[in-house]
Amino acid sequence: MIIFTRLTGGAIAINPDLIERAEETPDTVITLVDDKKFLIKEPLAEVIERIGDYRAYVISRSRTLEVVDNPNPVLQLVPNDTIIGRTQNQGPDSRHDQDHDADIVAMVDSLVGRHTALGALTETNKANDLAEPNADVEPKAEADKDTS
Repeated sequence: MIIFTRLTGGAIAINPDLIERAEETPDTVITLVDDKKFLIKEPLAEVIERIGDYRAYVISRSRTLEVVDNPNPVLQLVPNDTIIGRTQNQGPDSRHDQDHDADIVAMVDSLVGRHTALGALTETNKANDLAEPNADVEPKAEADKDTS
């Protein structure tokens, strides 16, 4: 944001990326991309200089940012005694929380099982797709299970 001074004396911060144009008529008018207009005290040359300074600041600031060595963090399952950052309650509802935790663990286990089965089926289909078009191809045993 760049801070300018309104003609009435108040300060206004404007995002320079939203400025469509600035003109002197004789006061400086800043028009944003949504056609909002602001009258400011600063001359046009100063507006242009502040926009350039702002962009230089953004570039220099980006060079000081920490570079992450592992851009693809590994996701892991939450332990059974913790659900999304909260531990089980020790109050009267703790049995309900344990049932809820067991339901979540069962759901995750079923999804993992489905994912493994789909992976095996995909590998079988890849092997069959790579066979000669006119060759007599016998489907693998994993693919025969669900032919009903």
